[in-house]
Amino acid sequence: MKYFLILFTFIMVLGCKGGSNSVTEADVAKAIKKADEAKILMNDGKFEEAALKFEEAYKTNSDNFDYLVHAIESYNQEGEHEKSLQLLKKYAERYEDSPIFFQQKASVYQQMGDIKSAKQNIRKAYEVWEPIEINDLNNEVDLMPLTGYAMLEATAGYQQKALQRMNDALKLEWLSESNKKYLHRVRNEIEYYGINSNMIPEYTNDITICTTNIDSLEAVLFKNHINVSGSSSKGKQAGKVYVAERFRRGIEKLNFTPCEDSIQ
Repeated sequence: MKYFLILFTFIMVLGCKGGSNSVTEADVAKAIKKADEAKILMNDGKFEEAALKFEEAYKTNSDNFDYLVHAIESYNQEGEHEKSLQLLKKYAERYEDSPIFFQQKASVYQQMGDIKSAKQNIRKAYEVWEPIEINDLNNEVDLMPLTGYAMLEATAGYQQKALQRMNDALKLEWLSESNKKYLHRVRNEIEYYGINSNMIPEYTNDITICTTNIDSLEAVLFKNHINVSGSSSKGKQAGKVYVAERFRRGIEKLNFTPCEDSIQ
């Protein structure tokens, strides 16, 4: 089990409720300055000092949850996960109905090795996130929140519901080819990564398949719901295609024999 980072990126689209409604333009400018100072501290490896500076930025402009996230990330870089949790608990009342807040807690717990608490917070994030239904989708801007919700749904233990949600979305008539490719890619991750994982689609080159026609092989893999991590060519068509470990059972089902295998 690794990280919740990709799922976190999807949920970030929704933003986070909380903060004040009285932040002035001067406050925003001051917060930006503090955040810039924090980034310099991070680049210098002064993670704890950076975390404190990011928190100052958040206190100045509490409408920007990113500052709090960066503070937590800074503590995590230093291995100070308990301080990350303390920071989250400090502002918990502001975000009782925010999925991003509980997902952030899940990420910290996961990095601490407390998978039970991580999954509890993922389920809480799922509970407070208002379901995104197919009828709610009007254009491609709505697709990322949908996929974020579907990934969270699968991670919370409802893989089949998430797959059905993605399959229904793929039937929308207004989808462009790039929209379909994006939805298919996320759908594949949900199918192959399963409900017992953290839904982290890291595109690693664990399995290498040698081929005389890269385009043809990639088309076959895509048709069978297998995402490709990358490829390298030796000529106009011949070369290698790379696939992550989580798609191994799909590769085996197709009776493809890897020419290189970093796992076995």
